[in-house]
Amino acid sequence: MDLMKRLSKAKTSLILEHPFIGSVALNMPMSLSDEVPTAATNGKRVLYNPDFIEPLTDEELKFLVAHECLHPMLEHNYRRGTRDPKKWNKAADYVINQLLVDEGIGKFIEGGCLDKNIYTNGGGTSDGIYNLLPDSDDGDGDGSGDHGDGDDGGDDGGD
Repeated sequence: MDLMKRLSKAKTSLILEHPFIGSVALNMPMSLSDEVPTAATNGKRVLYNPDFIEPLTDEELKFLVAHECLHPMLEHNYRRGTRDPKKWNKAADYVINQLLVDEGIGKFIEGGCLDKNIYTNGGGTSDGIYNLLPDSDDGDGDGSGDHGDGDDGGDDGGD
């Protein structure tokens, strides 16, 4: 099955199983791009790296689609302000991934940002977790495993 068809199937599954997130997914245009390492959103559209999503299971792909939808749903793109984009995205990814795991939406993608202690100690908020994370990030900081959106600042760039 081609990748765009698989992404559409993930959106359909979200509409049927989790209509609130699914309605957002249906209204966010998506495209394939090798310009992002995993996936990215600017809050209006989502880019998916075909090499990253191709080996994912259907449940992992559903998780990723829902993950990207939650960034604008939680206004991460607009609440970052002057904070470091990569660190902010990582904090947002901890929140989103924990919420998705807790709700049983899709299957968490190994290597992503998921730590119940960080989530709890940060009060379950991106702002709180951001304050806990170190300023220097040795990782690539591109998101939730990082499968999020490294720069949610409004450009079409990095997730």
